[in-house]
Amino acid sequence: MLADEVKDLIQSSYRQLLKSRDLIPRYGQRQMIAEIAKQLAVINPDKADAGDDDAVTGPVCVI
Repeated sequence: MLADEVKDLIQSSYRQLLKSRDLIPRYGQRQMIAEIAKQLAVINPDKADAGDDDAVTGPVCVI
């Protein structure tokens, strides 16, 4: 779960981006940003398997 401070930072950054480029916010974009943020929040880099260079362990998020 994301801390409220992180959520506020993401939301304010998104609003700034929209305002600076005179863009119209869309529901799907907000949903996508929220889902990406949630997935990035659950990544624990300490659980990576250091013994296997070829394997990818844990969640992966490609943007």
